[in-house]
Amino acid sequence: MFALVMISESIKKTAALGLATFTAEQYIEWGLLLAGSILIIIPVFILFLPVLKFFIKGFTAGAIKG
Repeated sequence: MFALVMISESIKKTAALGLATFTAEQYIEWGLLLAGSILIIIPVFILFLPVLKFFIKGFTAGAIKG
């Protein structure tokens, strides 16, 4: 959490640091933390879907001895 200490302005924080602010020493905002995690994962998932077939081709090509 070094970056959390070094970055003082909220606008400059990354998504992971933004999620880290929902945790405290004795209490965790589980609802906000999980909702934020879902919002961060959705664009990554959308970008992964078009290239999924290439990943599968690569996995199967690497698994077959030839």
